[in-house]
This record gives sequence, structure tokens and C-alpha cells, in this order.
Amino acid sequence: MRLLRFFAIAIVTCAGFATAALGDETGFPRMKGQFIVKLDASTTMGQAEALAQAHGILVKRAMSTPGLFLLALPNPDLPEEPVVTQATLDELRQDPLVRVAMLNYLAEAYQTPDDPLFGTGTAEQWNLFQIGLPGADGAWAVTLGEPDVIVAVLDTDFDASPELPIVVAHEDFFDAAGQIRLLPGWNTFNQNQDVTPPFPVGYFSHGTMVASAIVAGTNNGIGMAGVTWEGVKVLPIRIMNDQGGLEFALIFDGLQFVINWNNDPANTPIVAINMSYGGGGSIRSKTSCSR
Repeated sequence: MRLLRFFAIAIVTCAGFATAALGDETGFPRMKGQFIVKLDASTTMGQAEALAQAHGILVKRAMSTPGLFLLALPNPDLPEEPVVTQATLDELRQDPLVRVAMLNYLAEAYQTPDDPLFGTGTAEQWNLFQIGLPGADGAWAVTLGEPDVIVAVLDTDFDASPELPIVVAHEDFFDAAGQIRLLPGWNTFNQNQDVTPPFPVGYFSHGTMVASAIVAGTNNGIGMAGVTWEGVKVLPIRIMNDQGGLEFALIFDGLQFVINWNNDPANTPIVAINMSYGGGGSIRSKTSCSR
């Protein structure tokens, strides 16, 4: 739990510590005219709004972590938006009340497969042999998975019903006994438990693919084999907006959801987080991480 807390704090206070050169930071994929700022944890919405007004911008919302706010230009579609955004970012970094300021960047989903197993072909999952799962001396001979292990997957979306408890999902999210291996999750964009995709049927769901690599039913005669045979559950956290973007602000909220989950003694602790995405280049959150 301490490790997860440190990880999230490290991200939101010193994001991108391979610091970029001073100058234009608007060239990376991002939500136009949006800023993530870290203020004191006791900052109220009124105080955040006063700070934003002083810089000619608006508060879109308070984020899940105390002191984190998502700010935005009143009109992100103005022609000179990149110049105005960079100038506003520079101003925020000079404000003594702002501990961290960065743009609301967009991450990119990684490792989208093009091999036949994820399409219509019949190729074997050679990777399971590569990491030593099958066989008399393989990991599956030692354990098939423990029932109290939960892995949080922060990703685009998941093929599961919006109704709770989840009873309808991709057919391979059930084990051989017919038990579903997805827990009720969280949608950081809509602030509800509907983790389904915002797009029509036929859209490739990166989150479904990633979760299936962990908990797709094994030995159930359907589809692919997950690395865990049974027991292990995935807690799906959707961090995609309705336009398909993976906002840093939503990723931060997803990490805070994991922290809050593990801080609740009524919950079985999450032992691992999977985040299969990234982005090109490097960014900086402020001129120094020391604040």
C-alpha cells in the first residue's frame, strides 16, 4: 500500500523526470488547453477557482487526489491555442501557490497484437511456453492461481456489462467453473462503474485484450489461455475519455482509486497494477521536482 501511494505521488509531483528542454511543450499529444496542477491538499474549490481566474482560465474539476485540479482555457479552439497554452503553463509554474503544473497529455496504448491468435487464425500461444507456464516443471504445476489475488488494470475500456454485479462479459472472462473473473470496476471519465467502451460493437478494446492476457479462462475450451488459470481477479479501471483519449488526468484518478481501494480494510488488497501504454518524448511537470 505504501508503495502504491509513493508511486502515485511520484507521478503527480514529478511527472516525466527526464526533463524536456525549456520551451514549447505543446507538441506532444494532449487535451488542448488543459492543465493539471497540484496545490496544497487543503485547497478548496473556491480557492482553486480564484487561482484559475487570476490566470484567465477555468477549473474543469477537482481530481481524485486532494490538491489536484484540472484547469482549462475558456476557449481551447482558438487559433493561437498552442502559444496561449504554453504561456499559461509558464505562468502557472511561476505562481507560488502551484506546486506542480503540467499539460494534460494523452498516453498511447501499447502492444496492440497483430498475430493470428487475436484474429481468426489458430497459432499457438508460444509466449506461455516462453515464460515457463505449461509442463511438468512449469508454473501451472505449482499453482493455478490464488483466489485472493487482485490485479488492477488501468486501460481503455473492457468488454463487460454496465450492470452490477457483472453477469455479461466477453465469454473468455469466465473460468472453467463458469465464475466471472472481473470485479466491478471504475470509470474515471464518467465517475461511475460502467467500464464498457463508448464506441460501437466491433471496436478493438485494448483493455479487454490486456485483461484477457491475465485472466482469460484457461482450460475452458474457449478462445485463449490467460497466464492465471483460476482464482486471480482483475479490477478494471477505465481511463479513456469518450473520444478515445488516455488523459494523464484520468490515469492519475485511476491510481488514486487503487490507493483508496487499498486503504479500505474491507477490501482485498490490490497486489499489482497493469498499465500498458506510454508516449513518445519526455515531459516535465515544473522546473524542479523538489517542491
